Amino acid sequence: TTTPIVCLAGQACPPGSSVPRLCPSGTFSKETGLRSLQQCTPCPPGHACAAGATEPTPCEAGTYAHKSSSLCSLAPAGRYQDKTGQYEYLPCPPGFACPEGSRTPVACDAGTFSNAVNLSTTSACEAAPAGYFSAAGSS
Repeated sequence: TTTPIVCLAGQACPPGSSVPRLCPSGTFSKETGLRSLQQCTPCPPGHACAAGATEPTPCEAGTYAHKSSSLCSLAPAGRYQDKTGQYEYLPCPPGFACPEGSRTPVACDAGTFSNAVNLSTTSACEAAPAGYFSAAGSS
């Protein structure tokens, strides 16, 4: 070529570069012409940034990211996350269970109940004792 080519967004070109270098996983850049990988911006909490990202991708419901990350993590069993772009998860309330990656808590079946928080499966809900009844989601 007769003239150098500007580095695109999501890339950096240190002096003397023959090819662009991608911003590392967990970072991004909307700007063109970066001269150093240190100019790439850390991915914000609640978002994921793959190598070469030009903008952060919000974590989907059921997932989260505490810090600069290339991937969002599933909400652990016994917890849930019902919103996008979150950096933490929520405790599963009494009367419900939350399998790994839950977007919303799952109610204990009718005839069962639970006073425990953070159940991971409805099989942990207890049967209502004789002389009592339990509607779905009872605690």
